[in-house]
Amino acid sequence: MNTVTRAPRARMRATAMMLFALLVGALLVPVAAGPASAAASDIETILAATNKARVNAGLKPLVHNTAMDAVSQAWAKQMSAAHKMYHNPSYSKQIPAGWTMAAENVAWNYSSSSVVAAWLNSPGHRKNIMSTATDIGIGYYKDAGGDIWLVQNFARYATPTAPIAAAVPKISGVATVGATLTANAGAWTPAPTFSYQWKRGTTVIAGAKSKTYVPTAADIGSRISVTVTGSKTGYAPASRASAATSIVTGTFTTAGIPAISGTAKVGNVLKVSLGTWKPALASASYQWRANGAAIAGATKSTYTVTPITVDKVITVAVTGSRPNYVSMAKASGTTKAVTGLVYKNCDALNAAYPHGVAKVGTRFDRVSGVNKAFKGTPFFSNSLYALNPNRDADKDGIACEK
Repeated sequence: MNTVTRAPRARMRATAMMLFALLVGALLVPVAAGPASAAASDIETILAATNKARVNAGLKPLVHNTAMDAVSQAWAKQMSAAHKMYHNPSYSKQIPAGWTMAAENVAWNYSSSSVVAAWLNSPGHRKNIMSTATDIGIGYYKDAGGDIWLVQNFARYATPTAPIAAAVPKISGVATVGATLTANAGAWTPAPTFSYQWKRGTTVIAGAKSKTYVPTAADIGSRISVTVTGSKTGYAPASRASAATSIVTGTFTTAGIPAISGTAKVGNVLKVSLGTWKPALASASYQWRANGAAIAGATKSTYTVTPITVDKVITVAVTGSRPNYVSMAKASGTTKAVTGLVYKNCDALNAAYPHGVAKVGTRFDRVSGVNKAFKGTPFFSNSLYALNPNRDADKDGIACEK
């Protein structure tokens, strides 16, 4: 495991430093590489350890320069591709212009939690960390073979001036899995280059560094926020955090189609099965309907068919729920039209239909041969009347009129 450094104030001095650092690096005691986590958190670990060492030495912490990060990360990947540790000969041209001092540390197969200690134990690397630099860029790359490649780039820029106005970013979009959240940085003066870091609660989301973010299943039950950093040469980077979204909700990947069992006849009990839901439901609510209209009070998993639904088809809507998931409603297919009963007498029929049962189209109640207005509106049903013809003694088309 080797570590080298370069601090190019002048070509000759840079060459001497590299040779010295390589010699010292060869004497470093290898440190076992720990399991690599997401690059974002590893970079934060390296930054925190570096600035802690500087503060303990009475120096100012380095500004995390995202433009320099891009240079460092690209070189970490380049070393992986070449599978050797060596310096970037062009880093001083690739980092933002205007620097008066620039330096580089590289390392191979140290963990993010151990590499800074190794650099600090090497005089050349320590000199770079404790230098007069104002800014730092960090690269961390773990390749498919498990090797870890690390880079620090340092630079000193003129005393920076904070941006005049750094707006508080806002997030637009619906906080649900699969939807797109967008960070709106607002107006900053002078206009900087923006970078983004999304968070789940207080945890950095690895790789979530775009203007937009699409919540995943891992975000369900958490709130999402974004930190926007504005960078501009000659100015100190400024960061502003948005307010958090509402709690991220999930969506059911599979929603079962309810199925009704039982015979649609007055007095019978109909039952509904939910089908398969993924993930599993925590609860379900029900609404039974007759010809599409909600039946008052019919909100259980079973429904006892009532007289007023004769000739109508029955359906049920099931709404599935789970904590932190968007509730989803699914409707069943229809039953056959509800059939009525044969009543043994008018008392029994009028208990279900207070003003009797009439054939469709009947307009009057015939009393002693005279057409009279209905005393009360009968229940109109040809099928039900046909089941109870003996209840229409005067054959006027109304059975058991009152």
